[in-house]
Amino acid sequence: MGIMTLILLLSSMNVFAQSFLVKGSVADEEQLPIIGAYVLIKGTSTGTVTDLNGKFTIEVPNKNAVLQITSVGYVSQDIAIGDRTKFDIVLGYDTEALEEVVVIGYGEQTKREVTGAITQVKSEDLDRLATSDIGTALQGQMAGVSVRAASGAPGSNSTITIRGVTSFQDGGSEPLYVVDGVTYTSNPNISPQEIESLEVLKDGASAAIYGSRASAGVILITTKRGKAGSMKVNLDSYYGVQKITSGIDVAGTNDHLYINRLTNLFKESGKFNPLDQNKQGLYYDTDWMQELQNDMAPIQNHSLRISGGSDALTYNITGTLFDQQGVLIGSDYARQTVRANTTYKKGKLQFQVNMGLNNSLANNEPWALQYDAIKQAPFLPGINPGQTDVVVPGANPENMGRFVGKLNQTNQTANSGYNGNIRVNYELFNGFKLNANIGGSVANDNRKFFAPTWSVYDTDGEYLLNASNPIADLKYTDYKYERTIQEYTATYNRKFGKHKVGFVGGVTFETSKGHRRYIHARDFPSNDTQSIGAANEITAADQSYSENKNIGMLARVQYAYDNRYLLSASVRRDGSSRFHESNRWGIFPSVSAGWNISEEKFWEPIKTTVSNFKIRYGYGETGSDKAGQGLQNLMADLPYQSIVIPQVDYVLGREGSDNLMFGSIAPTFVDKSIRWETNISQNIGVDMEFLEGRITLSTDYYKNDKQDMLLAVQIPPSTGAIAANNYDRVWQNVGNLSNEGIEIALGYNNNIGDVKFTVNGTFTKNINIVQSLAPSIESISGGEPMLIRNSEPTTFLRPGYTAGSFFLIPTEGTIKTPEELSAYQELIPSAQLGDLKYVDVNGDGVIDQDDRVYQGSGTPQWEAGLNLNVAYKGFDLGLQLFGSYGAKVYNGSRAYAYLTKRSAELVNAWSPYNPTSEIPMPRDEIEHYNTRTFSDYFLEDGSYLRIQNISLGYTLPKSVLNKMKMSNLRFYVSAQNPFTFTKYKGFDPEVGSQSIFLRGVDRGNYPISAVYRGGLSLEF
Repeated sequence: MGIMTLILLLSSMNVFAQSFLVKGSVADEEQLPIIGAYVLIKGTSTGTVTDLNGKFTIEVPNKNAVLQITSVGYVSQDIAIGDRTKFDIVLGYDTEALEEVVVIGYGEQTKREVTGAITQVKSEDLDRLATSDIGTALQGQMAGVSVRAASGAPGSNSTITIRGVTSFQDGGSEPLYVVDGVTYTSNPNISPQEIESLEVLKDGASAAIYGSRASAGVILITTKRGKAGSMKVNLDSYYGVQKITSGIDVAGTNDHLYINRLTNLFKESGKFNPLDQNKQGLYYDTDWMQELQNDMAPIQNHSLRISGGSDALTYNITGTLFDQQGVLIGSDYARQTVRANTTYKKGKLQFQVNMGLNNSLANNEPWALQYDAIKQAPFLPGINPGQTDVVVPGANPENMGRFVGKLNQTNQTANSGYNGNIRVNYELFNGFKLNANIGGSVANDNRKFFAPTWSVYDTDGEYLLNASNPIADLKYTDYKYERTIQEYTATYNRKFGKHKVGFVGGVTFETSKGHRRYIHARDFPSNDTQSIGAANEITAADQSYSENKNIGMLARVQYAYDNRYLLSASVRRDGSSRFHESNRWGIFPSVSAGWNISEEKFWEPIKTTVSNFKIRYGYGETGSDKAGQGLQNLMADLPYQSIVIPQVDYVLGREGSDNLMFGSIAPTFVDKSIRWETNISQNIGVDMEFLEGRITLSTDYYKNDKQDMLLAVQIPPSTGAIAANNYDRVWQNVGNLSNEGIEIALGYNNNIGDVKFTVNGTFTKNINIVQSLAPSIESISGGEPMLIRNSEPTTFLRPGYTAGSFFLIPTEGTIKTPEELSAYQELIPSAQLGDLKYVDVNGDGVIDQDDRVYQGSGTPQWEAGLNLNVAYKGFDLGLQLFGSYGAKVYNGSRAYAYLTKRSAELVNAWSPYNPTSEIPMPRDEIEHYNTRTFSDYFLEDGSYLRIQNISLGYTLPKSVLNKMKMSNLRFYVSAQNPFTFTKYKGFDPEVGSQSIFLRGVDRGNYPISAVYRGGLSLEF
C-alpha cells in the first residue's frame, strides 16, 4: 500500500511540474534588436527583460501560458506558448506615438518635425488640481513657464511669464492666448475642463508668426472635440474643503500688554495701561486674524460633457459649474461655462463652429482687510459680520470703526461673456487649402462697491462721529470689451518622395473696443436700499470709450528632407493704431532649423540605446504695442495722442465775475515718437530619447534681448501735469532688457508587470538683467510694501540688475550697550538702546538713500517641478511637487505688525531684561527707524518646496463596468497644497504680481490654502 501511495505521489508531482524554459529574441521592423523589452507571463508578475542583443530566456509554468511582450514606442504583442520553446518576435512601431501632433501657429506639426521651443500639456494633466485658473494647473509642468499666484482669492488668476519678465509695465509680460484660433491679449478665463491640449510657443522662432503680440510668448489652447462614433457622456465632479495652513503671528492679550510696557519703558508715562479704559479687557483674547478666516470653506466643480457624431459631423458640448467659498470672510466665486464645438466635413470642405459662454460672480474681500485685523487690540471683544452698531471701549475707536465698515462692505464683480469663431477650410487642389477664420469675443464686467453706514459708541453710549460713518457710498463701474478677428490664409502641404514642404500665407485684421460707465452716489435711507434711485445725491458720473486696431500680413515656409533635415522661416508685418503713423509698422522675421541625427545611417548601431536625437536652433523677432491695460488707463489705446477731459469749468470775465463757462483741458503730455518694443530671441535645443522612448530628455538654452521697452514715466509737477488717473505720466521707450536661461525636461515611463509608472521633472533657470534705461533716467522705484499707509519703495529698475530688484539699507542687529549707542548717535542722534543699527554703506556719516544696496529680487534663481504617477491594475497614485529657490520676499504685513506693535516677535525684543536680542525695541513713533521699510530687516528668504497635489484613485474593472453599462468609472481623493516647506514668516512665499515692482512684495496678499477633496469621473 505504501508503494502504491508513493507511485501516485510521484505521478502527481510530475503532472504539476510541467514548467520549462522558453528562449527567443525581440527586434523591430528593421530587424534591429530591442533592448530592455519586457517579456511577461500574462496575468502574473513573472517576467524578464531582453539583453543587449534583444534576447531573453524565461521559465513558463505550462504550455497554456501566454507571453506578453511590451516596449515603449512599439505595439505590444500577446503570444501563446503551445509546444514551442523558441520565438523570434518582431514588434511593430507605435506610429501614433511617433507621429504625435502638436499645434503651432496657424498649423500643426509632428513632434519630430518641430524646430522651435514648443511644450505641450494634455487635458489629463490639467485636471489634477482643484482650480478655476489654467495657470495654477500649469505650475511646474513646463520648463520655462513660470506661474506665480498673485492672490489665493476665489476666482483669481495666476501671473504667467514665459522665459522671464519681458516688460516694465503692469501686465506687459502676459503671453498671448489663442483659443481655437481666437486671440486674447489677457487670460481668457477658460475652464480647465474645456481644454483638450495646451501648447506654449516659448521662443521667437515659433512665436514670430503672431508678430506684434507675441513678445511674451504664446499659449495655444485647443478645446475638446467630438469623435465619430456613438454618443459619449462624461461627468467629472468633485467636492472639497479649504484650510489655511499658515499665518501671521500676532500677539495675544498678555503679550500685547507686555509689548505696550516695553514701548513705554523709558517714558515718564510708562505706567500707562490700556486696560485703564477697558476694565474687562483681560476677559478677552481675540485673535483678529482668526476672526477673518472661514475655515473649511467648501469648493466644488461639476463638469458634464456630451460628444459624438459621424464621419461627416462631430460635436462636443461641455458645461461646467464651479463654486468656491473664500477662506477669508466676504469672499467667494461662482462660475458657469458652456462650450460647444461642431465640425462638419464633406468632400473638400470642412466647416467648424466654436462657441463659448461664461458667467461669473465674485464677492471680493475688503481691501487691506488683514492690515485692519493686525491693528486691532486683542483685549477687545470680537464682532460678527453684519454687525453695524458696536461699542468700543478704550482709546482709538477709529481703528474698530474702519474694521466694522470693511466687514460690511459689498464689493462685487459680475462677469459675463461670449467668445466664438467660424473656421472654413476648402481644399482647392491636392494639398492646397483656402482658410478663413472669423470670430471674436464680448466681455461684460460689472462692478459694484457699497460702503454702508455704521455706528460706534463708547461704553457710556455716546455716539463717536470720528469712528462712525453716517453716510453710505455706492459706486457702479461697468466695462464692456469687444474683440473681433478676421484671418484669411492659404496653406499648401505636400510630400514628394523624401521631400516634405509646407507654406502658409495670409492677412489678419483685429479690432478691440472698450466702453466704460461710472456713477457714484451717496446718502441712502438705509443700508438695505443699495440702488442709485434711492440715493439723495449723485456725486459723479462718467463715460469713456477706447478702440485700437491691428493689421498683420504673414508668411511661413517649412521644409523637411527624409525626416532628417528640417527648416522653417517666417515673416510678419504688423501695423498698430497705438503708434503714430510714422512708427506704425513693424516687421518680425524668424528662422529655425533642426537635424534628426538619429535618422542617419551612422546612428543605427546605437539607436537601441539612444532612439531619438535631434538638435534645434531658432532665431526670431517679436514685438509688443502694449501700453497699459485698456479703459482703466485711457492713455493706453492712443498713447501718442493728448487726452482732453471735460467738466473742468472756468470763470470768464472781469475780476469777481461769477460767469462760469464749460471747459476742458489736456491733463498730460505725450511723446509721439514712441515705437514698437522688439524682442530678439535665440534658442538652441536638444531632444533625446533613450531605451526606445522610456527616457526622454529635452534641454534648451536661450537668450532674449528686449529693446525699446515702453513705460509710463512720471514727470515733475512743475510741468503742470495732473497726478489723478496717472495723468502725470508720459509713455516713453525707456530701456532694454535681457533674459538668458536654461530649461530641462526629463521623463521616465515604464511598466513592470501590472505596475505602470511615469516620472516627469522640469528645471528652469532664468537670468533677467536690465541692460539700460533712457539717458535721463538712472533708476525707477516702486514696490511700496504697505497698503494703508505711506511707505518707502523697496524695488527698483536699475541697469545691470534684475528688473524689480530690492535695493535696501542693510542693518546689523540692535544697539546693545551704551558704548555702541554713543558711537551710533554720530549717525542718528535720536537713537536709543535697542534700536536697529543701520549700516553707513558709503561712509559719509549719514544714513540716507545713497546707502541702499542690492539685496536680491523677487525672481527666483531657479524653479523645478516633479510629477510622479503610478498605476496598478485599477489603482492610481499621483504626486506633484514644485520648488522655487533664491527669490526674496519683503514681508509688508510683518513690517506693519511691528509698526503697530502687534507682532508676537516683539515679546522677545531688546530690553534691559533681554539685552542680547536682535529684535528692535518697539517705539511709539510711527516713522521710527525700527520700522522704516527702506531697511532690509523685513526682507526674507522666499525659497520653498511645496507638495502641490497627492491623489489616490480607483477605476472599476471592465467586467463590472460592462454590467453597469458604463465605459469608465473612477473615484479619487486628493490633497492639494497640503504642505509647504519654507523659512518665510508670512502666509505664503509665492508672491506674484502683474507689476514688475511688486513681484516678491507681500502686501497682505490673500493666502493660498490647502484643498482636500473627493471626486469621481464617469463615462457611458
